[in-house]
Amino acid sequence: LVFEQTWNAPAGKNRLSDYGGSVVLLECWATWCGPCRDMVPHMNELNSVYMPQGLNIISVSNEPAATIEPFMKQNRMEYPIARAQGVTGLYGTNSIPFAVLINAVGTVIWKGHPGNLNSGIIQSALQATPVAPNPSSSSQGGESNWWVWLLAWAGILFGGSVRWFVWTPRDRTPRRPATVWRPPPPPPHR
Repeated sequence: LVFEQTWNAPAGKNRLSDYGGSVVLLECWATWCGPCRDMVPHMNELNSVYMPQGLNIISVSNEPAATIEPFMKQNRMEYPIARAQGVTGLYGTNSIPFAVLINAVGTVIWKGHPGNLNSGIIQSALQATPVAPNPSSSSQGGESNWWVWLLAWAGILFGGSVRWFVWTPRDRTPRRPATVWRPPPPPPHR
C-alpha cells in the first residue's frame, strides 16, 4: 500500500511496509462522513496515549489533497494522515469509518469501527513480542535454500503416496483370490 501524500507522518514513511516491525492502526475515513468526524477526538486521544508506547496511527482518505488538508487543520487532526486509493477494499469492506490493527509482524489482529477498539486490544498488541525471522533460513547474500524445498516436496509426495496405498478403499476391501485350487473332477463312471 503506497500513500500518495502524507501529513503529520514521519519522514520517509510513504508506504505501509515502511512501518514494518511496529504496531499500526490503519483508519479509513472521509471528510463528508459524519461518524468519521466524530472519531477525530478519539483518534487524537489514541495517538497521544499510545504513540509514545509504539503505536503508529495512519488515517487514510481517498479524497483529493485540497479537501483533506483544510479539513485536517480545521478539525485539529494531530495524528498522521495519508491519501491513498482502495484501502477499505484490501480488508474486505467498503464502509467507513473502518480501522485495522496490524501487529509488528504484519498480521491483522483486529478490524472494525475505530470506536470499538479498546485499550486491552491495543495493549496486548504492543506487548506482544514479534517473532524475529531466522537469519540462517533466509536467502540473503546469494545463499539458496533450494534443498529445503526439495526435501519438503519429496516428503509431501512420499506422504501422499503412502496415504494412497494405505487408505484407498481398493486396498482395504476383501477380495476373493483370482485362482482357487480345486481338486480335479472325479473320473466319469462307466
